[in-house]
Amino acid sequence: MEKKFLIIAGEESGDKNASKLISKLKKIDKDLKIYAFAGENSKKEGAFLLENIVIHGEVGFTELFDKFLYYYNLRKRILKFIEKENIKNVILVDFPGFNLHLSKILKEKGKRVFYYIVPQIWAWGEWRLKYLHKYVDFSLCIFPFEEKFLRGKKVKAFYVGHPLIEEIKNIKYLPQNLISFLPGSRKSEIKYLLPVYIKIAEKLKKEFKDYSFKISLLREVDFKIEDFEIYKGDAKEILKISKGAFIASGTATLEAALLGVPFLIFYKLSNITYFLAKIFVKVEYAGIVNIILNKKEINEYIQRINIERVIKDFKKIVEEREKFEKIREKLFEIFENKKIYRPEEIIIENSIP
Repeated sequence: MEKKFLIIAGEESGDKNASKLISKLKKIDKDLKIYAFAGENSKKEGAFLLENIVIHGEVGFTELFDKFLYYYNLRKRILKFIEKENIKNVILVDFPGFNLHLSKILKEKGKRVFYYIVPQIWAWGEWRLKYLHKYVDFSLCIFPFEEKFLRGKKVKAFYVGHPLIEEIKNIKYLPQNLISFLPGSRKSEIKYLLPVYIKIAEKLKKEFKDYSFKISLLREVDFKIEDFEIYKGDAKEILKISKGAFIASGTATLEAALLGVPFLIFYKLSNITYFLAKIFVKVEYAGIVNIILNKKEINEYIQRINIERVIKDFKKIVEEREKFEKIREKLFEIFENKKIYRPEEIIIENSIP
């Protein structure tokens, strides 16, 4: 009997990772029917894209509130499609604010629920644990410590490796006279970080006169950014030739660390979202690299950002390539020194015909 899968990935990074998973699933069984409420990356790998929901992806409490009506109706459309096509297997990818609540409805309808890139419960919101425990059949983790943490909470969890490891392992870091700025892919991240980056670039240009300044932007912006050359490609391609980088807290920081690029981490939100995050977040660091290493190896600049301090720290790190090479080696050791399950095999073997 033909197997059908529905994938739901509501943000740019989740869509990219979903696309890699789709590619692997298709290699096992080219006749699989894979539908997606996701983005263009999933479509390129052979999923039937039902709706591009990535363009609506946001972060934070206040930002999600603004999108409430859209996501409320999206849930209706997803459930209607599932019933119409008799979809029995659903793969949720990251995007916990939406996907966790959907998992409850799916399980109540008797669907097989796989969660790829599980919510970071170890960082905040342990109340979300009940969703993984009661409504998710298989939790597929990308960080080595997550499997042990979740299994200790009676969740059926498997460490499946981080998709960046395979991608980056053989990429050589060959820095040029280039400084890169990555403000993130979400509108809210760009809104709050871009003005900061503009101020940094204005000051840096006086001292790094022979350098080019590139900013990675996947969205159109209203700001004047004449200090930058806009880059719209894969972040790894710009990072692997950057002498140093300024990066919004998120996946790109891990990409930079795995490449060995000297960089600084930035985290800036609306004041309300930041205030709520301070209450609920229980990890010591904002950057995933520092969390994995359990040590502040990379400087973090959160909310109120002192530009002079940033400039001073940046001039220091561009001379510390050896330090970042050691960080890179340590990360690869942590990610690979553990049994790794193949996500596509877990999904195929445990799906409902």
